[in-house]
Amino acid sequence: MRRPVRGCACLFVLLAVLPLSARGGEADAADAGAGAAPAGSAYRVRVAVTYPGGEPEVRELTRDGAEPAGDGSGASATEMIDDFSSVSPAPPYSPGGGSDARVFSEPTRILASLDGAAITEADVLRELWDSRARETFDWIVGRALLARELSRLGLSIRDREISDRLEVHLGNLRAAFPGLSLPDALTRAASGLSLAEYTERTVWAELALRKIMQAKAGPTEEKLRQFHAEIQAEFIRPERVRVSQVFIPPAPGADGDGIATPEDWRRAERQILEADSRLRMREDFAEVARAYGSGGQLSRWVERGELLRELEAAAFSILPGAITTPIRTSMGYHILTVEEKEERREPAFEEVRAEVLSRYREAEFVVTAGQFMADLKAEAWKSGSLDLSGAEEAFSGAAE
Repeated sequence: MRRPVRGCACLFVLLAVLPLSARGGEADAADAGAGAAPAGSAYRVRVAVTYPGGEPEVRELTRDGAEPAGDGSGASATEMIDDFSSVSPAPPYSPGGGSDARVFSEPTRILASLDGAAITEADVLRELWDSRARETFDWIVGRALLARELSRLGLSIRDREISDRLEVHLGNLRAAFPGLSLPDALTRAASGLSLAEYTERTVWAELALRKIMQAKAGPTEEKLRQFHAEIQAEFIRPERVRVSQVFIPPAPGADGDGIATPEDWRRAERQILEADSRLRMREDFAEVARAYGSGGQLSRWVERGELLRELEAAAFSILPGAITTPIRTSMGYHILTVEEKEERREPAFEEVRAEVLSRYREAEFVVTAGQFMADLKAEAWKSGSLDLSGAEEAFSGAAE
């Protein structure tokens, strides 16, 4: 199994956009001539409001944004806002808690004109269909499948989980694109999604897929042990000691040129011998270390290869609690004491099982998430719960 690749996942899921309503002939003529419908007309728009994990809810609105009489729900949630200027994290995406909507008027609505030639909403929608229709459709189907599986398995995604995972993604974006603002980083990494869209289409989708995969495809004990064997060396704890030292370098005198003289070395030697005498009298090691020159390093864990050769040989040869005699190196004079010592240790599988499982799931997700999502779709198709015949017809026609 390949190792996980750290970075932002690319699991995009879009909110649904439902077909547009048809218009009456009189309204068509009025709009074609004036580019706007008169107040109080019967002109309607259809609004698709989709709550993550739920079915699309269709509402009809009048042109001025007020809902028809008899519908008690407010229309404020139907406004679509795409804000690419914010550089601070958006509020956590909450499945079932927030809403989003896409509002479209009639395809024949004139949006602009140049030298009398109209640019209509139909032109915009046609361009969007040709360039993004299949990709958007796949996102919608994928989102619906994930929401259904979460519900079927009794799983949920908490706001805190989304907020924490979003921070991980934003950290990866900042590391990948240093110096860029968040909107610019999202443009580079996620085709210009707003932060709210990125939170839903990437962060929420990733968490949903992770939870479903863990619930449906947990590793067998044999697979887990096999994976542990592949990464076993990473759990080995090498031999190490926790040491403190008195260190006295041969500091050049005030009249020197920065290079230690024989007299500087003799002065350092006298000081280290004095420190050694105090330690033999059972004075506190830390106090003695701080009393001389630049002092020393206290209570530091070191492995082989981290110390000068002379110091390593001494540190790994004495018992805990022992104190070395003064040691001269190219750096100066040292006295070491070893406080603790740990032998090389290779923990058993049972001791690291939780970490092995976590790393297995991460590696499996990176390698198999795409195939798992495809299998989820195929299962729904075979069971008859997912009917793609309309999409096949629509996209085959678009391809023509």
